[in-house]
Amino acid sequence: MLRKDHNNAILSAYGLCFSMLELLSQTLGFKYRLVEVPDNGFGALQEDGSWDGMVGMVLRKVRRS
Repeated sequence: MLRKDHNNAILSAYGLCFSMLELLSQTLGFKYRLVEVPDNGFGALQEDGSWDGMVGMVLRKVRRS
């Protein structure tokens, strides 16, 4: 679950997956930032061979600040 401010920016996250992510971050020593995918998709292969959703963002190395 995500907690957002009045501008819809993510303030915090909670739940099992986010707890696991935080534990991995602390154990392995990496930082992360949560972003929402514009199309709200996990990732589907498109007819042109590209991917949309989160998978597409990772493959395209999309970085949000």
